[in-house]
Amino acid sequence: MKLNKVVIVSKFGSKISEDAAKMVAKKLLSKKIIVYTIAPVEVNGTNQVESLDQLTKTKLDLAITLGGDGTTLRAFRNLRSETPILTINVGGNRGILSEITLDSIDDAINAITKNLSLIHISEPTRRTPISY
Repeated sequence: MKLNKVVIVSKFGSKISEDAAKMVAKKLLSKKIIVYTIAPVEVNGTNQVESLDQLTKTKLDLAITLGGDGTTLRAFRNLRSETPILTINVGGNRGILSEITLDSIDDAINAITKNLSLIHISEPTRRTPISY
């Protein structure tokens, strides 16, 4: 999958999640990917928006959520239905919808950009991830 535009969604009020979002944004920027961050996350070179609502008309290749299930569900509610979501439990409680840990982000991004694996998308109405 060619990644041109990616949004990073972090858990509201979680410094751990916001710091993780900054780290992931820098990794994506180094690969020449256009990155959107949601305020208050601010990284030089990204496009910061105040809320996900501002991206409803933007064709995104991927959304990366860093938080718990609430962060993931917020992304599901506010993004276009065809936007794949990579969910990472950072600072969340259970992370039932999470697919990887932050330690695996480099491998996940490399696999996605090299088409080595499918992206699993967890639907909010299901307990197990499904593949598209």
